Amino acid sequence: MDVDDESIVEDDASSSDSSELDFVVDDDEDETATEVDFTPRRTRLSLGSSVDEALSIDDVAALKRALSRLEETPRPGRVLISAAAHNAINVASEFLANGIRVNGQLNERGSKKPHITDIADALHIACERGNVDFVHAVRDQIGLAQFCRGGDTGGWPTSATGGTLVHSAADNEKASAECVAAAIMAESPPKGRVMPVAAVFDEDARGARTPLMIAAGAGPEWGSCVEALLRDARTYGQRAVRIAIRCQEPQEGCSAVHIAAVAGNVVCLEKFLKEDPSCLKVKDYNDSTPLHWASMEGRHETIRVLLEKGANRLAIDKMGWIPLLYANFHEKSEAVLYLLEKQVSEQLQTMFTAVASEDDGKSKLQVQKVLNLLAAKPAYYDAINNCIRRDMSLLGPVMNMLRECGAITIINLANRVSFLRNTWLNEYGLQNLALSKSFTLSAQDAWHDFFVNVWSVSPKILKIRHLSWGLRQPSGDVSVGPGPTREAFSLMANELCDGNRADRQLFTQDDARTYKRKEGIDRPSVLKELQCFGELLAHVVLFGSAVLPIPFSKVFLRRVIANEKCDAFTLDDLADVEPAVVKSIKVVLETDDVESLCLTFIDPTTNEETDVTKANLQAFKRQKIREMVSSIVDDASVHAIRTGLLQIMRKSQIEVLAPEEFGLVAAGSQSIDPKEWRRHASFSPSPEMEWFWDVVERMNNDDKSRLLQFSTGSSLLPVGSFAALCPPWSIEVGLHRDASKLPTAWTCFNTLQMPRYPSKELLEERLFCALRHGSAGFAFA
Repeated sequence: MDVDDESIVEDDASSSDSSELDFVVDDDEDETATEVDFTPRRTRLSLGSSVDEALSIDDVAALKRALSRLEETPRPGRVLISAAAHNAINVASEFLANGIRVNGQLNERGSKKPHITDIADALHIACERGNVDFVHAVRDQIGLAQFCRGGDTGGWPTSATGGTLVHSAADNEKASAECVAAAIMAESPPKGRVMPVAAVFDEDARGARTPLMIAAGAGPEWGSCVEALLRDARTYGQRAVRIAIRCQEPQEGCSAVHIAAVAGNVVCLEKFLKEDPSCLKVKDYNDSTPLHWASMEGRHETIRVLLEKGANRLAIDKMGWIPLLYANFHEKSEAVLYLLEKQVSEQLQTMFTAVASEDDGKSKLQVQKVLNLLAAKPAYYDAINNCIRRDMSLLGPVMNMLRECGAITIINLANRVSFLRNTWLNEYGLQNLALSKSFTLSAQDAWHDFFVNVWSVSPKILKIRHLSWGLRQPSGDVSVGPGPTREAFSLMANELCDGNRADRQLFTQDDARTYKRKEGIDRPSVLKELQCFGELLAHVVLFGSAVLPIPFSKVFLRRVIANEKCDAFTLDDLADVEPAVVKSIKVVLETDDVESLCLTFIDPTTNEETDVTKANLQAFKRQKIREMVSSIVDDASVHAIRTGLLQIMRKSQIEVLAPEEFGLVAAGSQSIDPKEWRRHASFSPSPEMEWFWDVVERMNNDDKSRLLQFSTGSSLLPVGSFAALCPPWSIEVGLHRDASKLPTAWTCFNTLQMPRYPSKELLEERLFCALRHGSAGFAFA
């Protein structure tokens, strides 16, 4: 009599490999049943410990003794199934010695011949586990005529998921190609079949798959299994091979190529591409290509192979999404970097097209997320800009697209300056490209000499790119070349800011040691001088032959470069340059009985002196902000300098750079030693500080200047370098600040404030985001 299977299945809690998936075989007692249900469980197929021990050593005699001690003796087929799990080939030979039973009931008593359904179940288990010796033993014992059942006999009974023996062997535990080949032999196709078994779908309710799909998804170790399936497919002709590679499963329409791509099975993928090079273009039901699937899982090696073979980065699915929009930017950076190596402009254009053509906003949200990551993460930011730097023809289209959506800061400062200069040359400069002018300036009065004797005589001279700036020393010696040109600009900057040269001075230092417009200049030529200065500023930014080392305040730059009105500023904007005034105004605003202070102000609506009251407190604040902003640079001066700028550049060209960036390019940067910076900085030692200084050490000089400007208001150090900064430069790491926030700065105190970030990577990302995109971070409109 048969033994109830449930009573002899033992828990595998004591197994040394508890993660192994084995199978319980439930005998179907129904007389018409022809299938066996295979249910994955963390148990071992067992007929008792003594039987298992005999099967594990493949000892027939020991097995018979163990079986005789059972209360009920299992039928031969039932023992054969357990033997398959143990690769017990001697047991297989013993229990198949009397042949097999094709007809009759599965549980027929008294028969010494295993039923064909039992043998099929045993073969499925052997194929799944890669026990090819057991499969061969069955073949040798029953003979080829019985073993190769794919002809008129209709094949071996399928597994519970409706799969053939080849399906079971496709991802066998040992990655055995020999096991796959044996299964193919056993499932020799019926006469007249034109498709190989590699292209036959199973009937799994979770999703039908072919053996080739199963092997492709198993991993690179199963490459030999894939080759065995392809070898068999070739016997049907190359068309059959292509069909096996390209055929689509019913639910998602993915092919074996998609599955190999998403599984990262490069070995398998290369075999497919060798057989059918164009298979990398095959699409699923969502029009997704294998590159889309590889991007979803961040399979960077797969992406590399696909791209090398010609996969299309710009392929779109039914949502209009390219592979980049599916990439895992957080954990699979190498995959993203491969996608960003080429066609950056075209990928961005396709992304924006998806946004423009959608109805539900899903694409816009995804594009925004991607752009945020491209802007914030240094590796992606650098990859985009390196791609553009290698092919500057991309710069124009990319800049125009990003400008429209407010994402222009994804392009780094160097590339935007190149765009600015190339645009100017294309629009204005080609006719002047061959022109050149030479002149000599006095080293003692460089600015006055240039304004009076050069610019006033030739107002359009600064539109000429090739200017030769000679410098005449008091001795009468004249020098020309790059060095004297740089010296001439430095002398002009000093003259414009020198408080001892009142007849020349235009600018003066504020409390933050940046520069603003000097008030009270009464010489008639001052507005013309400011216009000349505006043209000189544009010339410096456009041609870069020298710099004007005047670090203007942020308020000054926002007024002049961005043409912001006085009312656009807040008290916090002015706290760096007018700290005492801002502090006193805030005290007034926070006073409950403000009338008792007996303050007055000029009401701009009446132009009369008015007492400050609770009712007009906001008007008082606005008027004080206007007065402070005007003291930094008044409307007339803004108009004069912008008139000069717009003589040389278009308004749209000026807007390519943020005001602070314009000032950085014009004033230039200087060599900054991170070790000296650290030596003179004030900070509390911590792991975060070690991360910070490591990031600073690896910065290029432009980024160091950005950090200096961000935290002090000036991209230039005073004479004496960091030791001369007053107060000393400092950094504060806040224990309780939100790590999702960006660093901020108190430039009046030369202090950088930074949240306590959990990792160096996040610290670097947040710091660069603040430096490159401003304290509010990157914004996509």
